[in-house]
Amino acid sequence: MKTVLLRPKPVEILLTLNGSFAKTLTELFKITHITYAHIVKITNKCEKNGMISKERTGRVVLITLTAKGKQVAKGLINIHALLDGENEGVEDDKKK
Repeated sequence: MKTVLLRPKPVEILLTLNGSFAKTLTELFKITHITYAHIVKITNKCEKNGMISKERTGRVVLITLTAKGKQVAKGLINIHALLDGENEGVEDDKKK
């Protein structure tokens, strides 16, 4: 799973789900412009690793981040901030 999270598309999906209501696969497709098949593949891996949950209502699949997924998304935001040279969102090591 580590190699999957270092790729742009899984990161984009997790960050899109972060801080939002549940989204359908179609909504993720429209927002991220990632192919539907690739979204299904990525979300299946993320679900297997406990980062997202899927709730099926008829033909619609709603996707939300789990607590673990939210922690991963927060970590990704911190990494982006560090790489961009920003200090906002980056936790101070002294607080730990």
